[in-house]
Formats: sequence, structure tokens, C-alpha cells
Amino acid sequence: MVVKSGNVRGAQYANKAPADENQGFSNGGAHSFYQFICFQFPMLKEELKLADMEAEPEEFIRGIFLNAVLSTVLALIFLAVVFYAMKISVLLAIILAPALGICMFFYLKYYPNVRASARKNEIDRELIFCARHLLIAINAGMPLFDALVSVSRDYGEVSREIYKIVEQVSFGESMSIAIRDVVESNSSQYFRQIMLQIMNSLAAGGDVGEALESTITQISNEQLSKMQEYGQKLSPIVVFYMLFSIVIPSLGIVFVITIISFVGGIAASLNSWFLLLMFLLIAL
Repeated sequence: MVVKSGNVRGAQYANKAPADENQGFSNGGAHSFYQFICFQFPMLKEELKLADMEAEPEEFIRGIFLNAVLSTVLALIFLAVVFYAMKISVLLAIILAPALGICMFFYLKYYPNVRASARKNEIDRELIFCARHLLIAINAGMPLFDALVSVSRDYGEVSREIYKIVEQVSFGESMSIAIRDVVESNSSQYFRQIMLQIMNSLAAGGDVGEALESTITQISNEQLSKMQEYGQKLSPIVVFYMLFSIVIPSLGIVFVITIISFVGGIAASLNSWFLLLMFLLIAL
């Protein structure tokens, strides 16, 4: 009986081992495949970091790849049904579906850049207001940590970034290291400039309020200069838009009415629908 039991256990182990090996090989193959794709995008880790996405590059690639495969399958089924109903060769669906899947893959791959850009714009929009609040708190004699706590809410993405600093310092990290870690994962140039100025002032033992005030003034002037430059670029576009959408159609209608008044006999013989169509074309 003991021998039989040992034989049974040995047989069970023999049957189980190949399955485990095959599963390990399958997982290892998929892991190597996703790693290979990650190597084609060396900046992906930095892009995910700037987008404030916690996913690792391989995990992100696996997700968008599976989404692309699913999109390919659904597109293949949909196009095959449509082409079959329209009596078009179904082979065309087999060609188009993978192309749509590839487009979906690169579209999802670009998402971290879009998110990072949106975060940057939101941070730049609220940064000056948050920095002025911080400056007032520091000038009022509040310690830097308490001043950061006071602006760690009510300012959107800026407050979220500052809250990361507050959280790290609360867990025992030094202020300079906490600021450096947050700055490395932020895509806003202005936010980096302010935080690095604070960090340098702390390292040098200087006046944080004075350094912060000069940085705020510099950033405000840069933003104002960019707005004026944008307004100067926008002015000719507005003029051309008004010219082609308002002035020329109005003059065209006046011109047509004048011509019709001189050739009333001809206008009377024209169909009213034709005249209406002509006026609509001029207005467009």
C-alpha cells in the first residue's frame, strides 16, 4: 500500500510538473515580449512619471496591447459583417482590422503625454495664486512646513504636488529631498523653478521669502510677455476672420442688391429660389 501511494504521488507530480513548466514558459514568453516592446520606447518610464501614473512601463504596455488586440478583434467582426452585407470581399476586413488595432495601440501609447500636458497647463494656471499665498504665509512668520500645509489644498494640481512634499516630510524625509523627488516627476517648468529656488534657499540658509518673491515676479513677467505675444499673433487672425466672415459677405449682398436694382427686368424673370440660393452662397 505504501508503494502504491508513493507511485500515485510520483505520478501526480510527473503530471503536474510539465503543466507548471509550460505555464512558467508561457508567462516568461509574454514577459519577454512586453519587455521587448518597452525597449522600443525608452522614454516611456519618464512619460509615465511626468503624467503622475503609477503603472510600470511593462504593465502599461501590457494594458494597451491587450486593448489593441481587443479592438482588432471587434473591428474584424464588425467589418466582416458590414463587408459581407455590402458584398465586399471579407479579406479587406482582415487587412483593415489589424491596421485599426495598431492605430489604437499608438493612440493609447500617447495618452501619458496628453495627461502630462494637461497637468502642466493646470499647474501653470494655478501656480502664481498658490505661490503668492505661500509667500504671504512665509512673510507672516509661518514656518515653511506649515506654509506648505496651508497651500496643500484649494489649488488643484498644484496643491496635489505640494501635498506630496508635506506627506514625505511628515514621514521623516528632509524638506530638500522631498522637494527634489516631487520636482523630478513634474512637467511644469514654472513649478520646478519655484520649488528649486526654495530648495536652494534652504541649502544656502538664505531668506526663502525673498527668493520666492523674486521668482514669482520673474514668472509673472514671463507669463505676461507670453500672453502679449500670443495676442499679437492672434490679432491678424481675428482681422482676417472678420474680413472673410463678416465684411466680404455683407459687401457681396449689398453689391448683388445694387446690381439687381439696375437690372430689374432680368431679376423679375429669375426664379425666387435661385435668388435665395445666390444670397445664401454669398452669406456663406
